[in-house]
Amino acid sequence: MSENPWKLVQKNLIHTNKFGYKVYNDDVITPKNKPGTYFYIDHFGYSFVVALTQDMKVAMVRQWRYPTDTEFLELPAGGLDENEDPLAAAKRELKEETGGESEKWVKLSEYWLADGVAKIKGYLYLALDTSFGKNHFDPTEKMQLEFLDFGEAVSGVLDGRFDDERTQMGLLFADKYLTSVSLPAAPTLPISEQH
Repeated sequence: MSENPWKLVQKNLIHTNKFGYKVYNDDVITPKNKPGTYFYIDHFGYSFVVALTQDMKVAMVRQWRYPTDTEFLELPAGGLDENEDPLAAAKRELKEETGGESEKWVKLSEYWLADGVAKIKGYLYLALDTSFGKNHFDPTEKMQLEFLDFGEAVSGVLDGRFDDERTQMGLLFADKYLTSVSLPAAPTLPISEQH
């Protein structure tokens, strides 16, 4: 199927907020050629980071998520500002949430989040030899920084320890990448900044 079977009749923006989220309920003609509506959320996207120390500890943040009424242990992540470069957002969020900084960045993946109900692209980065200082949380956030052994964290994905899909995917992508480049226990390879 190469032609879009959906026909837009009218875009209907019904809500925006200060974080850049927009909610639409568009009038459409469905693939069955019937009039209907399509509800979805639009945003500039977000970046998230697998940040590893020299001794292969991964930085995680523990926080409460309002929509699910549940506490999660997650990779650092955050939304892009309008026209913001995803790598710049990844560096900003890592610094804000963990105090982490790195000179060695690798882009691992990008993908659409919940593509049936959202137009939000995610960007996954690996930060190597990360050093950590003071974090600078957003006033709306309450987080706790934790460090896990990277191998144990990867095993935790397979054991069902992490409920956040970005964290699951990020750890598995990072593990696949690190295995493919045969990185020693203390990463010393010169990895160029990419995006």
